[in-house]
Amino acid sequence: MVSGLTSVGHMLANLPQLVVIEQYTTTCGTHGEYQQTKYQSGRVTKCPECEREREQQRIEYEKKKLEQAEAIKKSQLINKLLGDSGIPKRYINKKFSDYVITNPEQQATANDVKAFAKEFSQPDGHSGRCLIFVGNPGTGKTYLAIMLAKHVIQNCHGTARYTTASELIRLIRESKSFSSKYSETELIEAHASCNLLIIDEVLDIQYLTEAEKRILFDIIDARYRNMNPTIAISNRTIEDLKKALGLPIMERLKEGGGLILGFNWGSYRE
Repeated sequence: MVSGLTSVGHMLANLPQLVVIEQYTTTCGTHGEYQQTKYQSGRVTKCPECEREREQQRIEYEKKKLEQAEAIKKSQLINKLLGDSGIPKRYINKKFSDYVITNPEQQATANDVKAFAKEFSQPDGHSGRCLIFVGNPGTGKTYLAIMLAKHVIQNCHGTARYTTASELIRLIRESKSFSSKYSETELIEAHASCNLLIIDEVLDIQYLTEAEKRILFDIIDARYRNMNPTIAISNRTIEDLKKALGLPIMERLKEGGGLILGFNWGSYRE
């Protein structure tokens, strides 16, 4: 066994690419003198400093390529999440910084919204508390809610879904149709599992049947149990909203630090 290993070692030692035939001192135009080795195969070693620099350049090039690939992948993911979110086209290119603040009440509301947004970046995840936006039309309720959804998608790479109450009602009713492409369970799961759900124009929900109200409750309750926050938006008063949603849903939206924010200033559309 030893003789076999010796034989292999002898063979390797005599390979042309390993047999040194000459060593001498030469000069690199950049780094000065270095020891150059010439092998039987004809290969000649190059300046070790130049070789290290080339290797570092290769590593940096590969790292840059990887970062570019990751950036493209991230951009594609964000675009898909935005596309799946239901966010209206009007808001896709809008930013938090575009929201115009003209009074202290607006500033306080914006601060509450930003604090809510920061929770999505916490190590333990969002607290699960919800937001309720009520007040005059055209005061930025939908705008701020969608900016929160975009924050979840673009900065936290999470999932968000925007829908109106009437759209949700339509989906609930379609789920009960024989020809529906999705089941009631799938509808509940789709709306219960996203990191943030926004339901706009909530007053329409008062016209739901008892069975439809149960599905809505199941969505909100599943989100409540899994600590996934929900934002409910209405142009009416909080009392109107309580009547529309019912006590069980309102209790879940308000529990655990849920905020009711009143948008009581003038309309931006005027």
